[in-house]
Amino acid sequence: MRCIQSKSKFAITLIELLIVVMLIGILSLVAYATFSSGVRIWQRFNQPIPEEDVNIFFDRLNSDLRNSFRFKDIAFVGRQDRFEFPTLVTSPRLGYKSVGKVIYVYNTDSEALIREQKDFSHIYTQEEGVIQTMLRNVNYFKVQYYFFDLQKRRYLWQEDWPKDDLPLAVRVEFQLNYADKTYRFKRTFDIPASS
Repeated sequence: MRCIQSKSKFAITLIELLIVVMLIGILSLVAYATFSSGVRIWQRFNQPIPEEDVNIFFDRLNSDLRNSFRFKDIAFVGRQDRFEFPTLVTSPRLGYKSVGKVIYVYNTDSEALIREQKDFSHIYTQEEGVIQTMLRNVNYFKVQYYFFDLQKRRYLWQEDWPKDDLPLAVRVEFQLNYADKTYRFKRTFDIPASS
């Protein structure tokens, strides 16, 4: 009698094939979820955050105003969209801190807040100083100046500073557009040399 033997001991059944296909599908789904989650985290981590740029701007402005002083050759001049004042600046030419002037200007065309720094040699030769764009996408900017009015005998805010002296404080208010959102910021900086 002949014994009927199967041709292959290693044949794959339909159930085994379905299990393998299902495991490959699950592993592919896990790999895709992990990869897409990693891409989202990377995008969020590398997305610009307006608070970081604004904090850098506020720190720079605070340092400039705290180092400002009365100087007969450089006046404090202020308007709503621009102000300039004497302060200590690090001169790239000289390699150390010197007397200079800092100018903050809001450019409505480029919607940028610009800082220009001039050391005394720039002022003397009437050259352009070191220009840096501090903030972009600024759609509104306003500066006010705080002082004591001797006639009215009270403290007031005004939008222009035509006086020869330093104001007691400067208030900066602006709006930024980032990723289809509008952020509003307002900060007041005192000037120690004005007291």
